[in-house]
Amino acid sequence: MRSIRGLEQARITRYGYAVEYDALDATELLQTLETRKVDGLFMAGQVNGTSGYEEAAGQGLIAGANAAAKSLGKPELILTRTDGYIGVMIDDLTSQQFTEPYRMLTSRAEYRLILRSDTADARLAERAQTLALISQERRDSVAKEQLAIRRLQDGLSQIWLGDNERHAAALRLQGLEPANRSMTALDLARRPHVALDAVLRAMVALGFWQEGIPTGLTLDRAQTAIAYSAFIDKEEREAERHRKAATDRLDPDMDYASVRGLRIEAQQKLNTVRPLNIGQAQRTPGVTPGDISALLVHVSRNSS
Repeated sequence: MRSIRGLEQARITRYGYAVEYDALDATELLQTLETRKVDGLFMAGQVNGTSGYEEAAGQGLIAGANAAAKSLGKPELILTRTDGYIGVMIDDLTSQQFTEPYRMLTSRAEYRLILRSDTADARLAERAQTLALISQERRDSVAKEQLAIRRLQDGLSQIWLGDNERHAAALRLQGLEPANRSMTALDLARRPHVALDAVLRAMVALGFWQEGIPTGLTLDRAQTAIAYSAFIDKEEREAERHRKAATDRLDPDMDYASVRGLRIEAQQKLNTVRPLNIGQAQRTPGVTPGDISALLVHVSRNSS
């Protein structure tokens, strides 16, 4: 501080970060961000106890869309934890109490592979069009792209490559390593550092592909979907399992200290709260997605 001209004799009396504002208890809000006590009043931003521009913007989108939907008699817009990061944030705000400003961290989301930025259109376009937030043309464009990606994946999964010179020559011409065993073109495209358009050009040369080669964002999204498909499928199955399990009842007398894989903090919190179902356990502060997975395994073992 004293190295700044004019402040050579400065004396710091107190260090601090002085950002203070009033906030309401966000558990008093519905997931539409409408207040429970005042019909038609929607709240968004720092007043809900959040910190940061992105958090405020995300809430503004949902509160604004639902205020308009309510006045126009349209269906409400509720995003769940598997719909988007905004859904994760709003579920946290409306189901948990926080003692400090809330920040939306990616680590708060259980299903980060599903909630990628490149899948936002596919996840939300249909609902957005229903509420007239996007045009029918935009929705049709998204549907067309998703159909193209699915057809591409299905088509490549049915093309078989073998350890023969004809196939090897076509692959080498595109800078690809030949298949050293029988495999599908989809398996080839999943290899690390393999470009999808190169695989498709090789398939065209072999006469196996006549659908054309996508470009731009469609190609990028197809490349990502193929490269991580095994992990994405696993996470989607896990997400569906969690959705179904959210209503599964829990024994109110369960000793959570006996649940293998449950962290000590989660054991203590759950033994105090005594949730009646998995959904309540998920919303208990201090309980992580990993804890819920361990709890699901425990419940499954003890019910069989």
